[in-house]
This record gives sequence, structure tokens and C-alpha cells, in this order.
Amino acid sequence: RRVHGEKFHRRQLKMSLYQRVSGKVVQNAAVGSEVRLVGRVRTFDPASGLAVIEACDHTLINIRRHESQHYQTSFVEIIGRLDASRCIEESAYVPFGEQFDLELYDQAMNLVEGPYR
Repeated sequence: RRVHGEKFHRRQLKMSLYQRVSGKVVQNAAVGSEVRLVGRVRTFDPASGLAVIEACDHTLINIRRHESQHYQTSFVEIIGRLDASRCIEESAYVPFGEQFDLELYDQAMNLVEGPYR
């Protein structure tokens, strides 16, 4: 998969340490948390740079982009930092294509965030 964003290859190791989260975790995470969120692109406003991503648990999360272009695919992984308004400031994203099983991914996230943490 090709990763899009600010000189990702230089920050690849650091970004691999970002925590994968569901929408529920984003709602409760500390401001400044570095996160990775997988979901379906619902909307994007090029004028404001704001996107809305539906997470695997159906939570809608706001994303602040630094690019004015639409995402290349319907399913993406957002890599970024959580701000005080519960919005993720995107550093990079990974396109996941047009067919991705969010329900199955949600089941996996429930295991990771639950008893097998």
C-alpha cells in the first residue's frame, strides 16, 4: 500500500508506533494522542479541509486535512494527532481501496481494545 502525506518515509518508524483505535477510543483519548483510525470516508469539504470518517464502530470522527484533494479511495487509515475538539489532525493516510470489511475490522478492534490488550 502506498502511504500519502508529509514525507512519510522519514517518519515511518515513528508513525508505526501510533496506536490503532476505534471511534469510541478517539472520544475518550487524551488530547495529543497519536492515533491510527480505519474507516469509510463519508464527506470531505476541500474549502475547509475537514473530512468525516465513519469508524469501524460507526462513530463519526472529524479529520482535519492539510490537502485539498479528495481521498483516493472510500476506505482509508488516518494517521494523526488528536486535538482538544476530538478532531484528528491528519499527518498521513493509507488508502484501503473500495472494498474493506469494517464489521470484521470492528471485531478485531474489540479484541485488541478489550480482554487481549
